[in-house]
Amino acid sequence: MSRVTRAARRIGLATVIAAATLAPSVASAGNSTPSTPPTLAGMLAPYATAFDTDNNNFNVGVHLLLKFPQVVKAAASPGNYTVFLPTDYAFRRLVKELTGAVVVSEAKLVEAVAALRGVNFGDVVRYHVLVGKKVDYATALRSNGASLTTAQGGAVKVLVPKGTRRVVLVDKAPNRRDARVINTGLIASNGIVHVIDRVMLPAQV
Repeated sequence: MSRVTRAARRIGLATVIAAATLAPSVASAGNSTPSTPPTLAGMLAPYATAFDTDNNNFNVGVHLLLKFPQVVKAAASPGNYTVFLPTDYAFRRLVKELTGAVVVSEAKLVEAVAALRGVNFGDVVRYHVLVGKKVDYATALRSNGASLTTAQGGAVKVLVPKGTRRVVLVDKAPNRRDARVINTGLIASNGIVHVIDRVMLPAQV
């Protein structure tokens, strides 16, 4: 696929996400009722069009999601989803762990993650999504020891260390440190996003 074709595809999918963002606002423009929350696609739209230098947001993860049109379509459609979204720094850490390379540019980081050997990135994306359920933080805190079945088919185990209000997610790569939920306030009309500080893997690499 040429660079021009890839760019056109990215812009087209970003447009779909942007349209999902605008739809609730347009629908409510003619009345005084509060607008409904955006869809997951709408919530993440601002991160789909550009890169920056903020390690704590989600540009890398959202640009990687754009490689999967079916995921974009689901994120813009009615439903109940829980998404565990790694920060940009989490992806940078993953690349360093698996290759030893330190990638500064977010654009190059997207390419580096997608090219990781031994990693099926489609499986990794689906491993960060729960379908048919919205697991909010209060529920997660009450779910110590629970096993959550992901869209990939594998499970993520929930751990809540005794005496804390911290949620840890245990993946299927036991030789790596576990992911920790660091932000839980992202609620959409069709799901909820929990920001995590590491990329989870459905198998040992």
